[in-house]
Amino acid sequence: MPKTKIVLFVFIGSMLFSGCSPRPRKVNETSVKTKEILRTLVPNEYAEATKLSSVNHNEAVSALSEEQERAIGMRAISIAYLLAALGDNYEDNRDKVTSAIADCRSGIITDSCDLIVGYGIDLFNRGDKSFLKTLLDVGIGSDGALSESLGDFYANVLWKQPDLFLQGVSGYPNNQQAELARLAGAADGFGMGDDMLRDVRNSLQQLSAQKNPLAPVAKTCLDGVNKGDKLAKTNQSSDN
Repeated sequence: MPKTKIVLFVFIGSMLFSGCSPRPRKVNETSVKTKEILRTLVPNEYAEATKLSSVNHNEAVSALSEEQERAIGMRAISIAYLLAALGDNYEDNRDKVTSAIADCRSGIITDSCDLIVGYGIDLFNRGDKSFLKTLLDVGIGSDGALSESLGDFYANVLWKQPDLFLQGVSGYPNNQQAELARLAGAADGFGMGDDMLRDVRNSLQQLSAQKNPLAPVAKTCLDGVNKGDKLAKTNQSSDN
């Protein structure tokens, strides 16, 4: 075969080969983007929800969904929370966070429970009021940093949505209603602020004077809030 034909065949073959071969550069670019998003939103085991607005929604969902398939432990919980916050496969991801909070109460999970509860609180604040029951459940018998996270949350719900808080605690025995109200009174461990305490006392006094099923719950909560706030402020004074 003449040399010119051989060269031509080789040239055509190389063109066909290069045209059919995969393009690793594009794959690498996608991988780099995914890693960048994961470093931004979950640099370790914990979620950085405040940075959700800094990334593209669809790209974030894609990167987190891919990572969710291999994530375990706290990282898996954090990714489920972020995906729920992004509205992706919401019910399944919300349920993963709910289950993790329940595991904190049962003792299956013992580390980072204040942060896990924080995920539930954020989803509540984003509009999912169904988290209230889960967040009340985990408060029974809680202590330390977990109590402070929950107490601050309870205090704000009781302040801004007293009816919702009372309806939530009404399903518990009287002693547990009082316990949850004491946590609300203690708030973040420093007690309620003056304006908050005044408003909460006023609303609970008014509700306890009404003739409705929540009146006795309001009375119990008023007593609990006063005790919790007083104890927290006494403890802070003695520490100082």
